[in-house]
Amino acid sequence: GHIFGRKRSACPDCDKINSQNGDEIVSNVCGSDFMTRHNAVLTEINHMRDIYSAAVNTTVIQKVEYDPTSIDVTHGVQFKVVYITYTINGQSRRYRPASPLRLTDLPTMAEGVSMEIYESYV
Repeated sequence: GHIFGRKRSACPDCDKINSQNGDEIVSNVCGSDFMTRHNAVLTEINHMRDIYSAAVNTTVIQKVEYDPTSIDVTHGVQFKVVYITYTINGQSRRYRPASPLRLTDLPTMAEGVSMEIYESYV
C-alpha cells in the first residue's frame, strides 16, 4: 500500500472507464437513468422474442369462451362477454378482451387481441 492511503487519479474521466465490467463502464459514462431505460428495452425485446417464438412454434390462443346470451347483432354478429385463454412459454392466462368478439370482422378482432396479449405479457 501507499503511505498516505489511496493514490489519487490524475484523470478522473479515465476512472469512469477503468473497469473490467462493460455494464459498469456504460453506467459510469452514460448514467444510471440510461442503464434503467436500456435494461427496460432489453426486457421488452426478450418478451417480444418469447411471444414471436410462441406464435411461430405453438398455438398461442388455447380457448375462446363466450356467453351466447351476450349476442349483439346491431353491428354484425358479435358477443359482448368473451374470455380468451392464451399460453406463452408454458404460462397460461385467461382474460376478458376490451372489445367484443366480432365474428363478422375477425381480422380487426385478431389485431386487437394480439395487442392486448402483448401488453398483458410485457
